[in-house]
Amino acid sequence: LAATPRVVKKETPIPFTKIDAGLCDTEGVKVFIGPEYYSYETPMILALSKIRPEPHKISPEEFGCKA
Repeated sequence: LAATPRVVKKETPIPFTKIDAGLCDTEGVKVFIGPEYYSYETPMILALSKIRPEPHKISPEEFGCKA
C-alpha cells in the first residue's frame, strides 16, 4: 500500500459479471449488486471464490441513514 498511485500487481477474476459498488473496511469486503450485498472476509477469499455466499439485504442502517 506504499505505492502512490496504487497499481495492480496481479489481476484476478471475481465471481461477478456486474457490480454496482464495493467497499473495504475492517470487517472485510462487501460487494453491492442491486438491493443486496455479499460479504467476504478478505479480498483473496473474494478472488478465489467459485460460489457466491448468501446475499444480505441492504438496509438504511447499513449506511447510517435514518429511516
